[in-house]
Amino acid sequence: MKTRTYDNGFRVVHEKSFHGSQIASIQVICDVGSIHEPADSRGAAHFIEHMCFKGTPTHPSSYEISSLIDKTGSYINAFTDRRYTKYYIDTTTEHVPKYIHLLSDMLLNSVFDKGEYAKERNVVKEEMIQDADDAEETVLKNADAVIFAGSPYEYPVDELKYHSGKHALQYDKLVEMYRTFYIPSRMILSICSANSFDAICEATQKSSFIKTIHRGCLQPPFILSLKPQQETVYKIAKMPINPTHICVGFRTCSIYDADRYSLKMLKKILSGSMSSRLFMILREDNGLTYSSYTESEHYENAGNFVFYAECDSAKVFVNTVASNGGARSNCEVASNGGARSNGGARSNGGARSNGGARSNGGAHSNGVYPLIMKLIHDLVKDGITKEELDIAKSSYRGTMAVSKESAESIASYNAKNTLYQRSDAPSFENRYKTYVDSMTVVDINACIKKYFRRENMVVSVVGRAPPSQKMLEKYV
Repeated sequence: MKTRTYDNGFRVVHEKSFHGSQIASIQVICDVGSIHEPADSRGAAHFIEHMCFKGTPTHPSSYEISSLIDKTGSYINAFTDRRYTKYYIDTTTEHVPKYIHLLSDMLLNSVFDKGEYAKERNVVKEEMIQDADDAEETVLKNADAVIFAGSPYEYPVDELKYHSGKHALQYDKLVEMYRTFYIPSRMILSICSANSFDAICEATQKSSFIKTIHRGCLQPPFILSLKPQQETVYKIAKMPINPTHICVGFRTCSIYDADRYSLKMLKKILSGSMSSRLFMILREDNGLTYSSYTESEHYENAGNFVFYAECDSAKVFVNTVASNGGARSNCEVASNGGARSNGGARSNGGARSNGGARSNGGAHSNGVYPLIMKLIHDLVKDGITKEELDIAKSSYRGTMAVSKESAESIASYNAKNTLYQRSDAPSFENRYKTYVDSMTVVDINACIKKYFRRENMVVSVVGRAPPSQKMLEKYV
């Protein structure tokens, strides 16, 4: 991996693609996300992301931008996270120089046409209307509001209420935020391709990334303090849906804490495959869920670790399945790892367990929520086993071997390490050796006891007739 920082603060990170593959990933991370928004402009970072696709003096319309991509069979998209905004193009080596120019023009020279602004307000609002009906999104969002309380990370990237009222997302405030944060010194160009580093730098030197010297206003600092939590918090919400969505979450460590690697491996042990513990308990042994997973995210001030499951409302507390040994139908595990494209409001790690359920539980045995709470209790009491860790390590090692051929994964890894100034981070290829190889059962069990505590927990439930707090408290 090679890096360069230019006089205007713009940073370039480049790594050669595996075995000289001609597949290239071009990514630009802008150091601005929802955590940087003023209270009266929630949703601005996401909206600005959309506007950067709407035209520049050189490429005056979204059609002009899209057609340049379509002519080469390439792919362009973006998403907004709480911490940053990412724009990316998947293409081939020969097109890398011209797409560096295209991204620099889009991000630094957007015209913010008022007509396009008015139209895009409706488009983004439509996107949020869809999200408002997403119970999974809601149950996770409500949990994060507790886990990250007191810091700007407690707020969603975007939601419908941000778009309500005549003062919502005003044009002048959007332009001001764009000009404040969309400057070269807050941008990182990360590329994985077969191009030479010199060729990358030559193309960058001719682009707006370097030609733009400086602009922007004084950037206000954001506060990363957290509200102390002393007892389990319950967030219960009603939505007109049949399934009940359950999330049990814990506040954990920051992205700079070594504990996050143990939590990452725990996530794999609990829901990383069809042999993982959460999958086996909820689905294979009891036939209760179609979808369940764990996930963890880490930022500068803190992180989370959440257990999620969706089930029939009648099976939250009691499993009424009476038949035994039903045939399992077409199981598969779908990884729900990437952030939602083109303005996704949530980045979801962890593997989602999707597939046919086998009816194995006795009549009136425990339902989903008691089983999740018992799983957490057992983890605190007895920890994980060496066999579970060995399987997870082997799985992770295989996943790393495959991901070495993914230009997108390599470019993303390098970009985030640069953004968070993690100069001690190993290369993409050496992650397993550095983070996982020497990890022990003792390491993971210590993290479980450290973070999985009642005074550090939130229980979030969404459903048509969600259970009362009193019922939820019974199992905690």
